[in-house]
Amino acid sequence: MFGDSFVFCDDEKNEDAWEYFLENSVSNLEVLNFGVSGFGLGQSYLRYLKDGLKFQPDIIFFSFIETGSRDFLDARMFVRDTNLRNSYIYRVQFWEDENILKNRSVTPFDLFDPNFRKKYLFEPLGVNGKEFLLAKNFLSHLNLGLFLKQNLAKKRYNNKLKEIKSDQYDLERINIMILENLLQTIVKNQSKIIFFCSKPFLKLPQKIQNLLNDYKASVLYVQSTAALEEQFQQHNVQAGDLKNSSDHYNAQGNKLYAQAVLEVLKSRPWPARGKIFSFNEEKNAFLGVE
Repeated sequence: MFGDSFVFCDDEKNEDAWEYFLENSVSNLEVLNFGVSGFGLGQSYLRYLKDGLKFQPDIIFFSFIETGSRDFLDARMFVRDTNLRNSYIYRVQFWEDENILKNRSVTPFDLFDPNFRKKYLFEPLGVNGKEFLLAKNFLSHLNLGLFLKQNLAKKRYNNKLKEIKSDQYDLERINIMILENLLQTIVKNQSKIIFFCSKPFLKLPQKIQNLLNDYKASVLYVQSTAALEEQFQQHNVQAGDLKNSSDHYNAQGNKLYAQAVLEVLKSRPWPARGKIFSFNEEKNAFLGVE
């Protein structure tokens, strides 16, 4: 399972996470939770490559299919916010190089690199680095100094920031490249992937629809809000009553979340390790046949 805080299950104990309920609802499922709070599609994809593949999973679950603000470094954020602890500063930057998807990790320490500031801060903002307060050679290593400079910079470039478009680069192209790489890896490893996402399939960008159709033998797309709402209605509860103090699902909500995912798994046969597995209600297990 790969995704953000709703996969990680923020503020809930491991035994109250929906992955725990899912694994224990069926006799022969092993469910591994690789969710990380604040992750988007890009970092979830990288975690799958780094950590998930070594377990040779039969089915991959992703809670994202589109890139968004979590998948790129927004220069405006460095000017608007002064808190270096905010997670959006710790990003993975993706770009295309001769039709190859590349990435690099980013931390606040990169702000002290003049080449980094020029490429990811000044140029996207359309300002002259020599005039920009953060370009000073004595860029402070103290939070107080950086705090003061950022606050001054916010006022100086407030009007300029309003003119900047939200997309620093072609997010759609990066989106497709991440998905293509992900799906190619799925096919290579003879796995299947479930995209459990809020947007209806027909509301997805046409290029993503086309890509999923190209890989339809390995992909199942599920509108998560509809699947979850069905469970909520069956149990006569409202989503708002199933949230904890951090606005994530509590134990009861995670039980229903697990049931919604289980219904998806039960809805079709799953090829794995030379067999076809289908759910058997009587034995409460996925049984495989050659």
